[in-house]
Amino acid sequence: MSIEKDNTDGVENKGNPKKLEKLFILGFFSVLLAGTPLISQIFGAFLPVPLCMVFLIYGKRAGSLFAAVITAVLLFLHSSTKVTIPPVPLMLYGLCFSLVIAEFVNRRVHPIRGFLIGGFSLFAILASFLFFSEFFTDFSIRGEVEKNVMNFAESFKKGPGAEALSQGGEGARRIQDIVDKPEVYVNEVMNWIPSAIFAVFFLSWWTNFYLVLRNDSVWRSSGEDYPFSLDEFVKFRVPDFCIWILILALSLFLGGEYLLGERAVVIGINLLIGAGVFYFFQGFGLLMDLLKHMKIVGMVRTLIFLSLILFGVRSGFFLAFLGVLDNFKDFRKSFKKKNNEDEGDNL
Repeated sequence: MSIEKDNTDGVENKGNPKKLEKLFILGFFSVLLAGTPLISQIFGAFLPVPLCMVFLIYGKRAGSLFAAVITAVLLFLHSSTKVTIPPVPLMLYGLCFSLVIAEFVNRRVHPIRGFLIGGFSLFAILASFLFFSEFFTDFSIRGEVEKNVMNFAESFKKGPGAEALSQGGEGARRIQDIVDKPEVYVNEVMNWIPSAIFAVFFLSWWTNFYLVLRNDSVWRSSGEDYPFSLDEFVKFRVPDFCIWILILALSLFLGGEYLLGERAVVIGINLLIGAGVFYFFQGFGLLMDLLKHMKIVGMVRTLIFLSLILFGVRSGFFLAFLGVLDNFKDFRKSFKKKNNEDEGDNL
């Protein structure tokens, strides 16, 4: 049995049958990512990947039906366990990302152009929604932050949390400050919440776009379906003029307090984080090309990526710094020059 897709939907049908087994596998991964306790809290952000593949393989009609069935399953699991992420907002997030990525693929848009246009368009919608909710509904970002900080502080006032604080240490002192003066910590969080939302959004958007292209063998029926690949996507490069934004951000962060007060430092931090996200993408792409140039594959490459994950934020800073350096010295030109020299030596 197979499901054939309309020629007007998704990637054009080249006559290859779309196995129903693949649909079940993508459905299994969708439920695993979004409906499994603990896993959903960590990997729920990747739900757009299997959803997008369904849209690309089977088209919008079958994809919409697939999404409805997955939503029903997730609602049932959430009502049964009460520990998974609420399925409705998660599915809305997954559908928005997956539909936009699938549309860019179907229209054969260059992945970097699609990433930028889609990313900023979706973020503008998100910002408008948050703005509307802040002023015209009972929802408040500050209220949500206060609620979570208060719950965190309460968890350390008694029980195992209190015992952990009694053991001392630098981390315990920091937590004790939050427990004693939660309102101060709330103000600190609110200072950088704009850039945090921006960074988390674009990291999620970039990661899902990356994973869809990384696993194109799942949804691509031929090279003519989409003329671009992951290689083009990871060659993202921040425009040279953006270095002035980075210089302004550093100036405000380091010396803005003497000129404009604490508010200038807050603006500087937010600009640094916002700009740093895109330099991170450039640095990551450069690392990918470096590994490819050095012919590092398989287990060694996997270990390198696992090390980056383990180092967390430090790895992010390193890759962002690498991206900044690449704007002053185009490292990829050095790769090409070395390849040409090697070819000359072989001749």
